[in-house]
Amino acid sequence: MRELKQRLDQLETIDQSTFLQLVSIMDGKLYNQEQSQEDSQIAKQLFKQSDKILSEFSKSPHSWEIVFQILKMPSSEGISDSQNFQAANIIKNKLKIDYVTVKGSDDAV
Repeated sequence: MRELKQRLDQLETIDQSTFLQLVSIMDGKLYNQEQSQEDSQIAKQLFKQSDKILSEFSKSPHSWEIVFQILKMPSSEGISDSQNFQAANIIKNKLKIDYVTVKGSDDAV
């Protein structure tokens, strides 16, 4: 778990795989139910860190591309409902927040 925390500390960009892993961390699916107290503390830190990273990611223009790619992935890829929900939720929030920007851009149709 410490290795994962170190990788998150050094994370610079988010791709599909990273997004899916961050959502899995937030779902608690990467860890055993029977954790030591130290591992439990690290898991809580990872949750907070993942939440913060995903929150920042959702504000970036790059997030559109990644979440659309995830939503287009076939169910045979093993994408969980939670991962699909997080991707769809980012799109929903971006549409609510960025609507004025998108509507006013030269590229808007």
